[in-house]
Amino acid sequence: MYNSHAFKFALVLSALFCAPFIVANMYFVDDIARAMNGYSALSPLGRPLADVILHSLNFNAERIADIAPLTQIVCAPVLAIAVYFAAKGIFGTVGIKEVLIASPVAINPFFIQNLAYKFDSLPMSTGVMCVCVGFYLCTTRKGTNLVGSAILLISALCLYQPVTNTFFGLVACYIASM
Repeated sequence: MYNSHAFKFALVLSALFCAPFIVANMYFVDDIARAMNGYSALSPLGRPLADVILHSLNFNAERIADIAPLTQIVCAPVLAIAVYFAAKGIFGTVGIKEVLIASPVAINPFFIQNLAYKFDSLPMSTGVMCVCVGFYLCTTRKGTNLVGSAILLISALCLYQPVTNTFFGLVACYIASM
């Protein structure tokens, strides 16, 4: 069952976590080269869905434009969805307490650098969301959901490979909560 209060709480937490990067609006590492040259070139790094997201935000243009902080603004609801589904997968029901407990899945100091990237923040956040929704589908124990879960985990690999470690952490939390 959907709990709108819990999702709104997750959204507020995510927005507060993303706010400093939205306000700062500064370039980080390879953002400068991407802003100057308009390349994405993430497919050769094993992240073809990241290229798809970046090009679709730029209406499939050959060169990507600097549309920040839009990418970082969109990260807030994406991370809220991730936290919501992580909580739902671990606990079965979702309330404010469960959201607060599950929030480190997306709102943690290790994800700060990912949000600092203007261009890559959205694909990385979407990868976290894919893992969390895929984990939730695994916990429902239906055969058709396992296929959807596998597709989401493969999608997460195509967005940002290190995010798949989150899946193992969620499984460990699920086992510990039993």
